[in-house]
Amino acid sequence: MKTVVTFLFAVFLITMGYAAPSIVINAGSIICVNEASFTINNGDLVINNPDGFLSDNTSTVNSGTPTVFEGPEGTSDALTITSSALMGTVQIINYSGQRHPNATTSKISRWWNMSIPTTSTSTIVFGVRVSNDCLGYDLTKLSPYELSGSNWIKMSNAVPSVTTNGQFSDISFSGVAFTAKKGTHIVTLGLSSDQELPVELSSFTAVSATSQLLVTLQWTTESETNNLGFNILRSNDDDISHSMYVNSGIIQGTNTSTQQTYQFADHNVEGLRTYFYWLENVDFNGFNGFAGPVMVQILEQDDPNTPPIIPLVTKLCNAYPNPFNPQTIIAYDLKAASDVIIQIYNVNGQHIKTLVDTNHDAGHYTIVWNGTNDKGNPCGSGIYFYRMNAGKYNKTQKVVLMK
Repeated sequence: MKTVVTFLFAVFLITMGYAAPSIVINAGSIICVNEASFTINNGDLVINNPDGFLSDNTSTVNSGTPTVFEGPEGTSDALTITSSALMGTVQIINYSGQRHPNATTSKISRWWNMSIPTTSTSTIVFGVRVSNDCLGYDLTKLSPYELSGSNWIKMSNAVPSVTTNGQFSDISFSGVAFTAKKGTHIVTLGLSSDQELPVELSSFTAVSATSQLLVTLQWTTESETNNLGFNILRSNDDDISHSMYVNSGIIQGTNTSTQQTYQFADHNVEGLRTYFYWLENVDFNGFNGFAGPVMVQILEQDDPNTPPIIPLVTKLCNAYPNPFNPQTIIAYDLKAASDVIIQIYNVNGQHIKTLVDTNHDAGHYTIVWNGTNDKGNPCGSGIYFYRMNAGKYNKTQKVVLMK
């Protein structure tokens, strides 16, 4: 009865020309948009709107504690997140009754809009109404996908655990990793990617050498198409938002239909530490996907008698990513100790920021530019140049900030 009264009140306000308030049903907040009409039939809310209906939930996701975000039908279509690290205040907007407009029939008729301040690898349980949402699919063959540009990126390769109660099912996936560090994530479930990334990856491993400070990463692809190449990311924990790129330039793909094995050696590690690695693959359109993390422990202590690996030449490497937003990594090598200056300029030749102005020993170095000037103010979208001076070496490279 309470629901019906609220419904009539909303209709009265629409008639009078005022905005309709939210309608509280089963502890979920139902919001009508774009002048949508709605009816109540046998306790179900039906909305005549191509955008479906949405339930706006906000909660703090702590490490290791399941956090439940109720859907429009309460706990039966809730989304539950158990994060490996503190994610902070997360907002889930549960869209129902439609397939995402970007998706083909390979995706279910439900999608979620997540606003996340910082991401980590998580276990996520998706609550769905089987007959309405899942189109007759075998639930154990579904996977979570995130919209990245115009591509759907698979977020977990795990086989889901499915629990069914009447017309509702909970589909649980472990190892769900978001491709962006924070912000808005459009997520749905499906049988395959509408535009699959070009790499079929069969393995990704990391091994620590027993006699030196070295981590060897190896991965195998079964096939590659339109594959620009790979990058390696590393962090001290399993949160990809804390990671940094390890390689100074993209590792070129082979683009072959036969099996290929790649290796990368990370020499810039410390003894008695634990590291987590991710493999990023990038296609020629700039879309990317991630595998990992894989964990490796460095058991050896630092040996002061072991000489460091010295680069053979002094050089300024390509910035990556490029184009970038919000930050890019600039790597550089020194074959001998030198004073080093790295500065950012705009297309008019005006000095924007000094990134490095110091004396370095020989070695490999990286610096991050976060797209701000020397005053800390954000720079606008456009072309910028970064210049390195080290002794007699001078080099200028181009980078694009795209917001």
